[in-house]
Amino acid sequence: MNLDRSFTGGDFKIGGIYRITDQTTFGGTINYSTGSFKEKAAYAAGAGSGSLERWGIGVGVAHQYTDDTLLLGDIWYDRLKTDVPGILDESNKAWGLSVGIEHQVIPDLMALRGGLYYDRTSYTGRNGDTFFVPTGSFSKGRFGVTAGVGIRLYNFDLGYSLDINSNGDVKNTLDVATEW
Repeated sequence: MNLDRSFTGGDFKIGGIYRITDQTTFGGTINYSTGSFKEKAAYAAGAGSGSLERWGIGVGVAHQYTDDTLLLGDIWYDRLKTDVPGILDESNKAWGLSVGIEHQVIPDLMALRGGLYYDRTSYTGRNGDTFFVPTGSFSKGRFGVTAGVGIRLYNFDLGYSLDINSNGDVKNTLDVATEW
């Protein structure tokens, strides 16, 4: 099976942080993602390309374990919508939880990060079996490990992470963030 899984897109997140104690903070985000994809297997359902739209929420907590070390945890939930006919219906959702650690190797400039996560996706295929999504309802979970580095330059945070999960997927991510 030779699939073209090219995808382009972008994410927008907005959130806030509330300090519970001097060492513990609680935060939340709302995110919106959009993009387009081309999937050869989608041709079997009569469509060769389309767009994805995702809305989600997440909450998390961070605890300052030492002056240079943070312990973190979060949970999130997403809903997925696509305009590709015959592929997915409106019941597509995903959730996940993670725990991690961040240690500043150069205070206020560079930190190393690592963590473990579990996520689960539930979806329903319609309009016949395809290589992309078979007919029927399915749920699929995976465990993963992630490691990365973050650099702070003025009010910008630059981050890189490498993600490996139990499905054998490997993902590289580059993040750019700012706060005001």
